[in-house]
Amino acid sequence: MLLVLLAVLLVPFYFGSWKVAVVGLSAQGILLFSLAALGAEGQAPELNWLELVDLLVVRGLAAPLVLALGARGMEALVEKRRSPPNLVVWTLAFGLVLGAFTFAPRLAPEAGSGQVAVAVAIAAVMLALLVLSTQTGTMEQMTGVLRLENAVALLELGADHHTRVAWLQVGQLTVLVLTLAVFSWVLAKERAPEPAPETPEGPSL
Repeated sequence: MLLVLLAVLLVPFYFGSWKVAVVGLSAQGILLFSLAALGAEGQAPELNWLELVDLLVVRGLAAPLVLALGARGMEALVEKRRSPPNLVVWTLAFGLVLGAFTFAPRLAPEAGSGQVAVAVAIAAVMLALLVLSTQTGTMEQMTGVLRLENAVALLELGADHHTRVAWLQVGQLTVLVLTLAVFSWVLAKERAPEPAPETPEGPSL
């Protein structure tokens, strides 16, 4: 499951369409929910309603829907602002993944799924920062922020269930919902037609 999530994180770097990035966000949310439902290594699954709402409803469904509806009617503008994928970005993405798997044993010395989870989480953070640093379009910046939010959620899923704090999960969900509300407002503002410039009136005869 973790390697599938890693593949989902990498795919948008090799396809230039913003729609692929949005579908990737949905897949990330669904996979995060699946990981929470299965439970971490050595732990029994303890999925609660907060994780159901956060991972599946908000990240898997609401966030991609907000971006897709926000881009409706200005697909050409979104594609024009998007920086096309190139060999440099591909190499950087692959190098960041390699670096994450190289660094992971320092944080999780015991080999196993826990070490892989740490590596994928590190890769997710670095790939999100790569999106934010190489893409300048509004939609791409929003995608990068949501990718970073998902990376933080993946790190949180790796923690012991007994160390999780309910109010912290509520705060994280609240911040995500407010972020989506701001994104929806910004996209609606960009989609609104600009007022036609006023033409000066000539002298009356």
